[in-house]
Amino acid sequence: LLYMVTDKKRNTPGPGRRRSSRDTLWFRRSALPGLLSTSPQPPQPRLSARTPVQLRVSPRAHTMQRAFSARPFRASRAAVEELRALQPLWNSLYDRVGRDHRFLRHALAESARHCEWEARQLAVHAHVHERASEKPQLLLPNSVYLPAEGGSWVHTVGNVQAGEPYQLQLVHSLQSEEHAEVCGGPLDAVCDAISTAARLVHPRRPTVAVLSKPAHKLALRTRADVRGVGAKLQRDHGVAEVLYVSMADLAAARVDAAGELRLGGTSLSLIYSRFDFSHPSGAFHEEVGGGGGGGGGGEAWGEWPAVEAIERSRAVMSSPLG
Repeated sequence: LLYMVTDKKRNTPGPGRRRSSRDTLWFRRSALPGLLSTSPQPPQPRLSARTPVQLRVSPRAHTMQRAFSARPFRASRAAVEELRALQPLWNSLYDRVGRDHRFLRHALAESARHCEWEARQLAVHAHVHERASEKPQLLLPNSVYLPAEGGSWVHTVGNVQAGEPYQLQLVHSLQSEEHAEVCGGPLDAVCDAISTAARLVHPRRPTVAVLSKPAHKLALRTRADVRGVGAKLQRDHGVAEVLYVSMADLAAARVDAAGELRLGGTSLSLIYSRFDFSHPSGAFHEEVGGGGGGGGGGEAWGEWPAVEAIERSRAVMSSPLG
């Protein structure tokens, strides 16, 4: 089970942030969390836009990028131990890139000159990145590896970080019935990470908001996934309350003097987003419209105040701006 949660105030070992669309600027092969044929050098004290990062990715790693495996994928203990050793390095690198605003501003300067959305994203990051360093950071797993007998591990599902852990749990359950020596599952991994991070914010009463599109716009399988994750958090992982919200709902949230993100009378510990920050494309161009400018443009531009409030608060975001 490869995930980590870090409490930056306590300076404990742990993760950085999840990947964002911008990471392709540094890792052209998407920094696969799979089997690497080389060990990268430790990150420098401060990253620079000219810092070379060269990785060679084993072709075997591509078998781990499918939504799920037709049958459990068995990996050697040595391969999994290599992943385990590399994970803190990746987490630290993602985290340092995400909080180094000077580096991001320089690296994205050209695209920001031509894209108002990218420029707005950098402007908001400038306001909130220092606050982000003061609160826990959450990195959800992209793939789940499970121990099996005989000194090996198995990989059954992937793409669970903000995708469909409840749906993929069904695939995993089928495989565990059809094949021996398979245990655990992706839903447990995701919910364990979420609940651990939420308790770092509110140890006695962790509250999680599951963020998705408005319920009336959700496909049936997405509604099942959203509710399935929420029910699991409350039933088995000690989360006191789960709210189901859209960005329109979060527009009403306010940050109080103590840094609490309050929605009505509820203080939110963590927001589990099924989205990731990226430049809108394809069908989403209609929502973006002609740009934010002086308050014009599409619906998506109106979400920026809520994003900034979340980042300024104590609440953990599973898909932070950095």
